[in-house]
Amino acid sequence: MTQPILVDNEHHITDAFENQYVPAYYVFDAEGKLRHFQAGGSGMKMLEKRVNRVLEEKQKAE
Repeated sequence: MTQPILVDNEHHITDAFENQYVPAYYVFDAEGKLRHFQAGGSGMKMLEKRVNRVLEEKQKAE
């Protein structure tokens, strides 16, 4: 993956979103808007689709 990825070792994001699940994935767009949240290790295809959708929208906007 070539986009920035945050590892939340100090639980800043986890606490801010009151997340209780590990692993948890948050997909934000270029404006910082939360576009997708996914908890748990399953469903990686869905996560990949959401990330690709956000990236495609960004490319179209440029």
